[in-house]
Amino acid sequence: MILGLASIMSVQAQKPLDESTFKLAHLPVIDEELSPAFFLKNRERLRDTMPDSSMIVLFSASQKQRSNDIDYPFHQDPDFFYFTRHKRSECHGHHFQGEA
Repeated sequence: MILGLASIMSVQAQKPLDESTFKLAHLPVIDEELSPAFFLKNRERLRDTMPDSSMIVLFSASQKQRSNDIDYPFHQDPDFFYFTRHKRSECHGHHFQGEA
């Protein structure tokens, strides 16, 4: 298995890489979309779908540990970020509809 991998790597190393090999999409500009009003609108739409006298609790992602002293880079749960805009671990958000 190691011999096969080494031979594949040597063949790949012989091929020159140019810009036509990798075509990347242009990154969108989203400054206005991620304003505080964007997240407020997301929470309002969520509340509109909830029945009266109900509650939703959202939990953020937790910090994952690779080994005893090394953590993986933190990545927020996309659903939690979509409604709250928070990028911290170990958080939760409460959303109420109607009288709480």
